Formats: sequence, structure tokens, C-alpha cells
Amino acid sequence: MRLLSLDHLIDSSQEKFKFKDHRNHALKSYISAIRTIHYLEELALRNKYTYGDHHSPFPIPHSEFRNEVKYFVNNILISHKKSDRFYSTRRIDYKEKNYILSQRCFSPRGPLHKESIYGKRTPPNLQTAYHIRKPLESLRTLGQIEKIVDEKVRDAVMKVLKKANLSNEQSFLPSNVFFKTKANGQKSTKVFLPNKNGDPVPVKKVRIRESLNSAVKLKNDIDQYVNLRNNHHILIYKNEENQLEEEVVSFWEAIKRKKTGVPLYQVPNPECKIHTALRINDLFLMCYEGLDQPIEEQPKDFLIQHLYRVQKLSSHFYEFRQAFNNQLDSTEYPSYIRINNFGSKKTGWLTYNPIKVEISPIGDITVAEEKYISKKQKSNFMR
Repeated sequence: MRLLSLDHLIDSSQEKFKFKDHRNHALKSYISAIRTIHYLEELALRNKYTYGDHHSPFPIPHSEFRNEVKYFVNNILISHKKSDRFYSTRRIDYKEKNYILSQRCFSPRGPLHKESIYGKRTPPNLQTAYHIRKPLESLRTLGQIEKIVDEKVRDAVMKVLKKANLSNEQSFLPSNVFFKTKANGQKSTKVFLPNKNGDPVPVKKVRIRESLNSAVKLKNDIDQYVNLRNNHHILIYKNEENQLEEEVVSFWEAIKRKKTGVPLYQVPNPECKIHTALRINDLFLMCYEGLDQPIEEQPKDFLIQHLYRVQKLSSHFYEFRQAFNNQLDSTEYPSYIRINNFGSKKTGWLTYNPIKVEISPIGDITVAEEKYISKKQKSNFMR
């Protein structure tokens, strides 16, 4: 690729053996497909000797080769795999006495929530929060120390930090601060609570209070809460005043809706209309407006510059990245677009006018056929 001067065609370079552009893999495949014995011999010769001015330019297949490659590279469409199967069902048959019984099992295809289980409590002089017991050696920041519920325990921990001259540090290694290792390899805590009737009480675990925005109760009769992990989708709909709003649907809620048989995509009331839905790796055309021709009639080298995929999702925080871009940490436009509201300013939905599309196996781009959008709504959406 370098000897044929093709790297610049997609404005990409190799960094730590990772390509910035997904199309680079297709470009390498194309180069491999057109190579001949003559090219391999030339590469072997250049590898054997030091590069110098005496070498002739590397031969190319024909005079229009680079223009031909540029044309095809600009027509390469990149799609990303999106798993629509977020649950599975199976039937289990078992025998009980003389009867064969069947049981239908419903299994989510992913974690519903984080592993930690919290209790909802209201301690004296403090607001209601979610509490959890954690090992003292798991605390790594000063912010976590400040969340300790018991004031006396928190003071004892801060006392140890002051002795280690770490009371003003934002982070530290707890194994070296709160515990000391004995000769036999066992660890003993340095944090103790005073005891009027005996020896000081060692502290090995502490109770932490957390403010969770997406906590749900596991069972109705048990004080156990979990913090939801992932969002399944974000529904964009028009309210009664024809203004865009969002509904964030967690993976937990999506599974609940599926199990109870209610629609997966639903609006607050019949007067609201579904606009579209966002899921990770969905493809959208951004900044695509004011064109009279349908999407299907547009050239692919034009569409690919407007083709983006959904990278991350949360409430009023939608991240889009150009479909062929592989730099996940870049936040520069046009490779990256962030939408935070439904306005028409820099991070507004109306500024970029996202249109959900699909790519067929042969590379045709069409407006996504979404089941929750009727033909009438779809025609209005395209306007």
C-alpha cells in the first residue's frame, strides 16, 4: 500500500498496528488480489537492499490505477453487526411419575443489572440512600471514604489516612494503607473502633451510601435493590404539542415488557407519535437534507460521508461516529457527532436530522423499515 502511494486515498495511517479506517482492510485485500509474481519479486529486491535513489519507482498495474482504487474505496459501505436477539426461549421436558411435563424457560441474552445488591435506608441525620457493605481494602478514593455511613468508622479511617499523610490525596492503594501483612502472609487491619469494655474493635468492612438514578427493586417483599446496567434503546417520539421527547428503556424494562407481552416500543399516551428508536450500532444518515432525489438514487461515495453508527446511548446523550471510522476516542467533527437535545444548535437533533437506514448484503442503502412506524408516519418523517 505504501509503495503504491494508496494510504492517502482514505486519509489514514497505521498506528500501533490498528487502522483508523475500517476501509483499510478492504484496500489491503484489493492490493493482495491484484499482485503478481513481478510485484513480489520487486518487493523482495527492495527488502534485500537498502532503499536508494537508484531504485526505479514501484510499478503500478495501469495509468488509471490510483483513480480506480480511489473510486471503489469511496464506494465501500461499512455496516456494524447489531444483535436484535436480546432474549431466548427454550422448552424443557421432564418426567414426573407417569407424566411428561414441559416447562418454557425465558432467558435474557445479557446482564440485566450490576452484581451488587443494595438496601434502601434512611440513617439518622442523613437522607434516604442505597447502602451496601464493602471490604475496607476495596476503597480506593477519598470520595469513597466520604460515603461511609457510620461517622465513627469514617473518622477512624481518616485517622489512618492522616498518619500515612494521605488525607489530602484523591486516590491511594488501600492494601498498603489500611492493612499490614504479617510474617505468615495474613493481613491485619490498621483501623479500629474504641471499645469501653474491652479491646478495640477491628474494622474490615464498611457500609457505603450511594445515590443511584436507575435502581430497581428485585422483589416486592424484600429490601433489595440493584443498579441497572445497560440501556436497550432510546425511543424518540413527538408529544401532544408535536415536540420531540425521549424515553430511555433499560435492558431490564425491555425484558419485562417482552415477558408480559406488552409492546417493546410504546409512547406515554395515544396522542404521541413514535419518531424513531436508537440502539447501539444502528446506522443513520446525518446532515442529509435539502436533496430532492431519494436516498436509493444517491451515489454511494456521497452517502458514505453522511453515514454514521450509534456508538453510545444515555439520557440526552447520543454519540454517533462515521461508519468507516475506527478511532473510538476521537471527538472531532465530522468523524464524531454528539446530540444532547432536540434543538437546532450545535448539539441539537434538528441540526443533524438523523435518518435511520439499512444496508443490504449487496450494499444498497434504504430507509429502515421499522415496524412501529406506519407508512404515513414514515412519509412525514422523510419530510
